[in-house]
Amino acid sequence: MPGAIERIVRSGMAYQASALLSAALGFVTYNAYTTAIGVDTLGEADLILAWLIMASIFARLGFGEALLRHWFTASDAERPRLQRTIQSSVFVVSAVFAVITWFLAPTITDQFEK
Repeated sequence: MPGAIERIVRSGMAYQASALLSAALGFVTYNAYTTAIGVDTLGEADLILAWLIMASIFARLGFGEALLRHWFTASDAERPRLQRTIQSSVFVVSAVFAVITWFLAPTITDQFEK
């Protein structure tokens, strides 16, 4: 039992460390981000980011669950190919959503300004 608790604590610390690193990176780059984007296009950038986050949730199409489901039934030789296939599929679908959102962002923000 102590081994399981230790493993849970280590995993939790790893997730917490990544969350803290992400927050620190956001804090450090905030000024550069707002200066580079400009006040007039900050809304469009925020909209693009929000849509990408939402779309990426749906874009995964259950690939993460599929990876876990097939990981334990795949042989050791098949696992790297399975992982590459899942990751490249998620990347391609997310990239398509990103390009679509990029081009539609000005149109969407114009609807909210009226």
